[in-house]
Amino acid sequence: MHHLAKDTLDAYRAAFAQEVAAGLRRPYSIPYVLVPMFGITTLWLAIPHTKRPWVYHTRWLVTALVVILNLEHTFRVSSPNIAASYASGTAATWGSMTCLNLLIWTRPQFEAARVVSIKRKARASGNSEATNGNGTAARRRRVNGNGQTNGHGHHDNKEELVHVWQKFPENESFLNRLGWSWDLVSSFRGAGWNWSSSAIPRPADILETIVDGSIVDVSTIPLVTASGYVRCATKRDFVWSRARTLLMSYLLLDFLTSFMINDPYAILGPDQPHHLYPLPWYLASLPAPALLLYREIFSMVAILATVDGVFAAADLVQYFVIKRFFPLRDNTWMYASTYGSFSQVLDRGLAGMWGAWWHQTFRIQFLAPATWMIRHGYLQKGTLFTAILSMFISFTQSGLMHMSGSVSSMPQTKPWRPLLFFLCQGVGICIQQVILAILKPVSKAAPRAICRASNFLFVLGWLFLTAPLFVDDLAALGLWLLEPVPVSLFRGLGMGEPGAGWLRWDRYYVAQPHLDKNWFLSGLVI
Repeated sequence: MHHLAKDTLDAYRAAFAQEVAAGLRRPYSIPYVLVPMFGITTLWLAIPHTKRPWVYHTRWLVTALVVILNLEHTFRVSSPNIAASYASGTAATWGSMTCLNLLIWTRPQFEAARVVSIKRKARASGNSEATNGNGTAARRRRVNGNGQTNGHGHHDNKEELVHVWQKFPENESFLNRLGWSWDLVSSFRGAGWNWSSSAIPRPADILETIVDGSIVDVSTIPLVTASGYVRCATKRDFVWSRARTLLMSYLLLDFLTSFMINDPYAILGPDQPHHLYPLPWYLASLPAPALLLYREIFSMVAILATVDGVFAAADLVQYFVIKRFFPLRDNTWMYASTYGSFSQVLDRGLAGMWGAWWHQTFRIQFLAPATWMIRHGYLQKGTLFTAILSMFISFTQSGLMHMSGSVSSMPQTKPWRPLLFFLCQGVGICIQQVILAILKPVSKAAPRAICRASNFLFVLGWLFLTAPLFVDDLAALGLWLLEPVPVSLFRGLGMGEPGAGWLRWDRYYVAQPHLDKNWFLSGLVI
């Protein structure tokens, strides 16, 4: 066990190097990998097409190109870095789903609008001009692609900064249009857009048809939504909350990896003979169900900490860095909490867990095909069939995205596992809803605490039965061989494999310059 983790990771990296040398795979090269993921979609959306049908029809060819390139990327591109190898496939598939959502399932240049800040002359009454939403005053000052007025035009000492809706600026410069389209593509939950997820804080009463230049009342954005997503009231609270989250995630991930690395299952995965190696003393006496529960809990907590930490870091980067290019991201209402209220799980069971409490980052894109079918009359809104089909479309896309990460990873895995796991969640929701319908007469008279406990126990039971599919995939692709932190407090204190030191990152965690025989593949590799 002394060198098992190191030897296993070295074997994975050696096998990957051989595949690269044989031309079977290629390294994760930046910036090329970003072109099919998001670059092509962003560029196409910056070309005006609302009045040019022939340009709009090219979306089918563009989408086909993006999907084909991302599929090739998923099967060919990987990395000796565990995180990058997994992200390679998931990001590529996410890029395809984003392209499908923005080019096929929706019509952003016709319908999408973002909140921008603009200076307007204040009236004596204190109201800004053009509050009737006709957009006339908004066009007096052009808005840059970053969402802020460019300052041209007549200046007045009695100007105020207001927020308005900005539709696609088809008559502006290419850079302004590109800024608008990149803002659209890079927005996950749609914060600051009229299509944002209803789970996160957003302005009240967003109209179905947006008038360009109409006022947005940001004071109506709630601090907490019905799903329990929270925004910070002050910038100080925002910075400190994200800093605390980062610190907690750092310590949690450090502890979890230091502790789990002693388990041969975590090192080798379920498909290699991990049972030939002895378990540590604190696991050796556990019965099989308890050992499974231990591995599931540690994996679940690791996922929660990773997602929360990544989102906290992304929020801080956007707030301190990206806001220089998109000034609206200086507003704390742009940043909702990663997860909703856990009461959603207690009150709604498995449906509340996946439909409200979980981070909802990809919800809009996952539901986009079903939303398109409803909008065009192929599905009837509000029916049980539509609800079930929409749910399984969403879980299928989620499964495909996570399956892609399994495909692109260095080790050999069984990619069907994560797909089956997410499909099982839809089955579990259906089963629980049937049980609740049968027990409805009884549950009406039962105390709320009993109902909540029943929902929670069902969620725990279903996850206990189905989570091995996902947990096994994470172990097989080498998740626990990843070093999530550069300096390990717990390894330095003696946890983990014998002889492990404080410093954990090697050259595989730092991007390296790469000169390829194909010039477009040159850049930074990780």
